Formats: sequence, structure tokens, C-alpha cells
Amino acid sequence: MKNRFERYSDSTLKSFSKDELIKYIRLLQENLQTLDIQSKRTIEANIKLSECIPEEKIKEIQKELFKKWEDDEKDEIR
Repeated sequence: MKNRFERYSDSTLKSFSKDELIKYIRLLQENLQTLDIQSKRTIEANIKLSECIPEEKIKEIQKELFKKWEDDEKDEIR
């Protein structure tokens, strides 16, 4: 197994040994923990930034981001 995340099919996972599955689960846990840390840091940074930006500007930025994310999701579905 490689040292990065790969999404495997059910049949591939069924062929893994217990040790390979444990290694894969640990990798997923590490990725989740890293994502959690990054999310908390992003939230903290956004709170700090929002204290410096007028509310009207925040709403404008939110609108732009929501539109971009909506477009990104449509692109992913295609």
C-alpha cells in the first residue's frame, strides 16, 4: 500500500490482509485529524479577519464564495 490516500473498490479492500486494512485505516485517521486541525485553524483565522472587515464586505465575499462553490459542485458532477 502506498503512503497516500487512494479510494479502493470494495472488492480490492476485501482482498487486503488485516495488516493492510489497519494501515489503510490509520492513514484515513491521520487525514481526518489533519483536516480537523486545518478546519479549526481556518475558522480561527476567519473570525480574526471578520473582526477587521465591514459586515457589508463580508456579505459580498460570502455571496461570491457561495456562487463559486456552487459552480465548482456543478463541474464535479459533470
